[in-house]
This record gives sequence, structure tokens and C-alpha cells, in this order.
Amino acid sequence: MGLFGLGKKAEINSPESALMLAGYTMLFTDDSIEEDKLLMLEKINTSGKELSKSPHYKNAKKFFDKHSFEECAEAIADALLEEEQETVFVNLVDFALADGDINEAERTLLALYSSYFDIDEDIFDKALEVMFIKHRMSV
Repeated sequence: MGLFGLGKKAEINSPESALMLAGYTMLFTDDSIEEDKLLMLEKINTSGKELSKSPHYKNAKKFFDKHSFEECAEAIADALLEEEQETVFVNLVDFALADGDINEAERTLLALYSSYFDIDEDIFDKALEVMFIKHRMSV
């Protein structure tokens, strides 16, 4: 380990870290980072610190910088119980719809997560339906 923890390896070992990493990966499904998705990361930030100083956010960024989407999905799935995986998946659909639509990259990433989380097609479709309704009525 480096001086003052600077060399500490990023690990995804809690539901909070897993949710933050999952949300963080959704930032990179568009040509530019959308303000709506950053606001959603702020909402799930439980550290009491601003997002950029949150330990879960910094850990997610460090992990993502060194791992593929597939490796992120696997680490997230491993850190969560089955019911937590469903909750995180629904949150990911919410992230994907932050701008009111799901693009191809978001759909691909959701499919990747659904395979790692063992989300069946019925849950996938229901999550999409409910989140479409939520975002249609968002003010």
C-alpha cells in the first residue's frame, strides 16, 4: 500500500460501492456526460460529502478506469445479494432514462447487467415499463 493509502486498490465490496459503480458506468453510454445522470449519482451518494469527494464515487472511478464494462458488471454482481441486484438493475434503467430515452449503448449495458444479475425478461420488461412511465411524468 502506498503512502497515505494512495496506492490502495479499488474494490467493490459493499452494496453502496456496487450501486455507485453501476451508476458510474452509465455515465459513459453517451457521447458526453449528461447532467441528469450526474444528479442521479448525487442522489445515491450516501457519504455526506460532495460527489467528487465521496469514497464510493472515487472508488468507482478508480475501478472503472482499470476494468472493462464486463469486469465492472461481474464485480457489482459479486458484491450484491440477488434482491439487491434487482434493485440496482431498476436503478440502472432509471439512469438510462435520465434523458427520456434509452440509446443503443445504454440498452447494451442494461442487457449486460441483466445477464450478470440473472434478471429474467419479465423483470427487465417491467422495469422498463415502470421507468418509462416515471420519466414521462417527471417534472
